[in-house]
Amino acid sequence: MPRLARKAAIDAREALRFPTYFPAILAVDGKYRSIVVDDISDHGAHVIAPFAVAVGSGVTLIASAMRVRATVVRSTPRGYGLRLDEPIQPLRVVRANLAGPGQRG
Repeated sequence: MPRLARKAAIDAREALRFPTYFPAILAVDGKYRSIVVDDISDHGAHVIAPFAVAVGSGVTLIASAMRVRATVVRSTPRGYGLRLDEPIQPLRVVRANLAGPGQRG
C-alpha cells in the first residue's frame, strides 16, 4: 500500500467511533441480508454478520436515516469492517435507530 494511502487508512480508523447495537440491512450482490451495526463513525462501520462477504466487495448499508455504499475492508471474527463511500452523521444515525417506533432521533 502506498505511504499516503496507508496514512489515510490509519486516519480513517482513528475517527471518532460510536459503539452501538442496532439492526440494519446489508445489500450484497442484489441480496438483502440482516445484520447488526455495533460500531459506527463518519466514514466507517463494523457490522456483525453471520454470512461470508469477500474483502473488497462493494455493499450498501441500510438503516433508518442511512443508505450508503461501502466497501468491505476487513474481516473480523464476528463480521466485517466497512469503509463508507461518503461521510454520514453517526450520532444522527444512532439516534434514529435507537428511537422507538414512530420517533425520530
